[in-house]
Amino acid sequence: MATDIVIKLLPVEQGYLLSVQRSFDGASYDVPLLHAPERIGNLREAIRSPLDELRRHVGFDELELNEAETKRAVAHLRRLGFGMLSLLLGGSGGHASDVMEELAKFLAPIFLAKSADARPIIEVEAATADDLAWRIPFEFLPIAPPIEPLYTLRDGFEPFLGFRAETVRLIRAGPTRIERDTNGRVNVHLFANAQMSFRGVLEQRNYLHSNTAVVREWPTGHNVPDAFEGVSQLAKHLLSLAPPAPDKISTIAHFSCHYAAAGPTPGGTYRAAPALNFGALNTTNIDILSLRGEFESQHPRGAPSPFNALFFLNACETAVGGNYENSLLSFFRDRKATAILGSETLLPDPIAGKFAIEFYKGLLHDRLSVGKAVLRARRRLIERYNNPAGLFYTLFGNPLLQAS
Repeated sequence: MATDIVIKLLPVEQGYLLSVQRSFDGASYDVPLLHAPERIGNLREAIRSPLDELRRHVGFDELELNEAETKRAVAHLRRLGFGMLSLLLGGSGGHASDVMEELAKFLAPIFLAKSADARPIIEVEAATADDLAWRIPFEFLPIAPPIEPLYTLRDGFEPFLGFRAETVRLIRAGPTRIERDTNGRVNVHLFANAQMSFRGVLEQRNYLHSNTAVVREWPTGHNVPDAFEGVSQLAKHLLSLAPPAPDKISTIAHFSCHYAAAGPTPGGTYRAAPALNFGALNTTNIDILSLRGEFESQHPRGAPSPFNALFFLNACETAVGGNYENSLLSFFRDRKATAILGSETLLPDPIAGKFAIEFYKGLLHDRLSVGKAVLRARRRLIERYNNPAGLFYTLFGNPLLQAS
């Protein structure tokens, strides 16, 4: 895969270097970081509150933001980006404003050389699955060239990386094609509850039933008397996903539900363990550790992982969690899922529905790659509603995966 920018964390004698490399000339911009593991862990917890504040601003009432709300959303994002970088640089002697300006100048030639239809690809490189760099949400940094002068209020969102580039993490060698059936449709395993009254959940479910081949759905249509049985059934359904193939995947696994990540909550409490929740079918508190255990107990010894699929985890905070190793993300990541799309914060229901539909329109109808479909869905929310909430979504895996 041809990447334009590679971001790495390199261990050095005094700590780490945050290295941003340009592919076209091999040049790099390096920033020293002291105590990087601790600072990145602190960052992941610290950003949950400002992200929740932004989420409340852009997602509780109408999706479309007026002039004052759009200006405030831009200010929210700038504050978040500068705050993140300041926390990472603490103790290293660097200042966020200086580093931000120098990084913007360093990256400007790449952005200026690209057309609107050929956005840069940024790879956050991970030498191992536990590499620290992929945990930093670089999409929130305002280091892309701004539009000057501003023709519309939404042009204020243009400097943020997540609106100007395909940013991907944990890229592994593997398939780049999503198989279609004889009718030209993609197979989908749908994990959603038709009895939930949330409009966004119902919109996603209706769209997938109308535009894909839903081969299995859970928990809708199943008798789930309690959470214990829910764990067993969910593990069984996950095991029924397609086995690995060298050049393609044959299914999308779409989750539209509730997820409670572990760690401090925006409300000031602490959640010890993550859990899935599908609403009214008594499947409350599907504990992720229990799901791991049930999955492993049902998984035949020596059998390949069935996660040769694109997983869209469209629920709150599925891309984060205080306890990374016991999270929904790590459950799929550790089993070599082909690609995972998750969220960085609590998701307003209307936004979850609109983003998912825009993403699938790009992926399935316009035949965009996964990376381009994510980027276009983010930009569509800006273009139509002045709403930056598409930035809440993060992609892990191969951005070139395509339903061709």
